[in-house]
Amino acid sequence: MGLLIRSVTLIDQQSPFHLKCIDVRVADGRISQLGQLSEEPGDEVFDASGCYLSAGWIDLMAFVGEPGREQVETVSTLLDAAAAGGFTGVVAFSEGNPVPDHRVVIGYLKSRAESHITELLPAGTLSKGRKGLELAEILLMNQAGAIVFGDMPAPVVSSGFMMRALLYAKNIDACIYSLTMDPSISPDGQVHESTFSVQRGIRSLPEIAEEIIVTRDLVLVSYTGRPLHFACVSTTASVRLIRQAKKQGIKVTAAVPVTHLLFDETKLDSYNTYWKLFPPLRSQNHVEALREGLVDGTLDAVCSMHRPCSRDEKLVPFDQAAFGMINLQTCFALLNQTGLLTVEQLVEKLAIAPRRILNLPMPSFEPGSIANFTIFDVNRSWTFTPEMNRSKSENSPLFQVPLKGKPIAIYNRGKFLKI
Repeated sequence: MGLLIRSVTLIDQQSPFHLKCIDVRVADGRISQLGQLSEEPGDEVFDASGCYLSAGWIDLMAFVGEPGREQVETVSTLLDAAAAGGFTGVVAFSEGNPVPDHRVVIGYLKSRAESHITELLPAGTLSKGRKGLELAEILLMNQAGAIVFGDMPAPVVSSGFMMRALLYAKNIDACIYSLTMDPSISPDGQVHESTFSVQRGIRSLPEIAEEIIVTRDLVLVSYTGRPLHFACVSTTASVRLIRQAKKQGIKVTAAVPVTHLLFDETKLDSYNTYWKLFPPLRSQNHVEALREGLVDGTLDAVCSMHRPCSRDEKLVPFDQAAFGMINLQTCFALLNQTGLLTVEQLVEKLAIAPRRILNLPMPSFEPGSIANFTIFDVNRSWTFTPEMNRSKSENSPLFQVPLKGKPIAIYNRGKFLKI
């Protein structure tokens, strides 16, 4: 049986059908035909009128509980949520125990995802136990399938350790992530430092805590010659520093949590712990700087920053609540609703740049190529409800909030999923 996708607009600048409304036939996991096609016996027909088709999206930053914290998120539920969000691949950092600092843990995570339509890209830690003291077995984890390394959700505090990690990984085909936060600036910070935080008496996370690490890591990248990815940029200073570094030819990339392009610290006015995120939502001037950085290319991509938490971790006093929200299923709608990007630019931030950052091959749309794509509608209005939630956790402030823009199907690994 073949799959015939009817009347979809292709987004692929390398294809002669770019921005054209065509039919696409898929057979045996590969693109078979493109153009104006006739239905053949046995075809499964999917009407994609008014929708776009692009290379499958990849999320650069999500967390999973397994192994050890399966009560908040398993590999299976993470991938279910990612698939429902239009992603055919997702970089996953395990917050469980044992820590993913060993090839056995990476192998276990990969094995848990073998049969899923969405590919798991497991991240290994840079240091043993995320303690920032001794290098983890990066080479062996890379051979086991880890293509991303970082100590998330912990930052690398030691400059010397980060330098040695960059040098050690110089000849490994993997992406090194930096979490831009110096915890010594404000060890118990909860929200962005501003008049807002002072008026409410909440311990703050100053923007300089991010600026210090960005500055340090840019110097280390310049010194070692090893590329680095800033995983979740959130401040005006970070955008300015990264923009300057790129102009100087320093090999860095950066992503921004999609939430930080739309929402600011005033979401915390009612002390709603579901809006307690890391990095914290900041003031409106930072939101504007991030939006500008996304449009001009300083910020290469967006990420969901999907971080599941249990009810017990959120339904507590604000300063005791865990950071994070589930966001894989709402990520595209939030990015679409910024109104900043054309359809081609949306695809750049969700599909093309993530593969460039991770050094992954780009799916093509020509007969014989392996099929890996997302079909989406930028105009579709919908509401995210608890019944639609595919994550094992429920820590989203976006339930019952009207959204615009939705993925409607994905194809990967020879499987087709209608969303």
